[in-house]
Amino acid sequence: MKSQINFGFWVDIVVGSGYFRLNFWEHMVSASHKYGVKFYAGLSEPRIKDEYPKLKRLQNAVYRARSAAAWQAGVDGLYIFNEYNTRSKYLRVIGEAEKLAGKNNLYFVTYRNGNPNSYLKNGKQYLRLPLLSPQNPVSVKSEPLEFFVEIGNESKPSEVFVILYTNGVKEGDLEIALNNTVGSFKNSTEDGLIIFKVPSNAVTSGKNQLMINGTKGTADDGKLLDAAILFYRDKSDSELNQLTKLFD
Repeated sequence: MKSQINFGFWVDIVVGSGYFRLNFWEHMVSASHKYGVKFYAGLSEPRIKDEYPKLKRLQNAVYRARSAAAWQAGVDGLYIFNEYNTRSKYLRVIGEAEKLAGKNNLYFVTYRNGNPNSYLKNGKQYLRLPLLSPQNPVSVKSEPLEFFVEIGNESKPSEVFVILYTNGVKEGDLEIALNNTVGSFKNSTEDGLIIFKVPSNAVTSGKNQLMINGTKGTADDGKLLDAAILFYRDKSDSELNQLTKLFD
């Protein structure tokens, strides 16, 4: 009589994300740790097109922000995908959450917008993350818009700006609130950028609620193309100069 052999395997580390992402980091951390498995956040390079020229995801401040948010959610490590420049500045600091706390960190509502259905059958039905990019705009006329943004430990003093990229929207058409704290209008550009400032004490570590409301004057075809939150501390950061000049 032949003996029966049961085949199995052990999973030591799970790396989440790639061309698309379905859940907030805390979900995968919880699911992995439940079974004693380490979870690493996979920070794939952004491939979103038609970004506002001064508001791009492929820069050090954004990788720092993404890393800070992942550490805050309790990940065990980070995995950087498709990074060929070993001298990239962000690589020097992302290994420790404490090194990120005093930097300029630029968070986005959405970092990757790959279609889950292209990689996973009916994958889109499992999508729990907000989807907002110039390729995935939303109307600002109908209902108030609610987005949740993952934020790291940003307790060190900073100026905090909410930056919106819009189309068919003019100054005064939108109001924003971060965790129910209303932002004050700071500046706008003729090509669609609208900037608000919020008190730093409005921010919490983890998921933050960003509400965007259209006023009565908002055009019927007004669109929100992108949204980001910047924690601004270091004015010598040349990479952000073109954007931060708009704050003066």
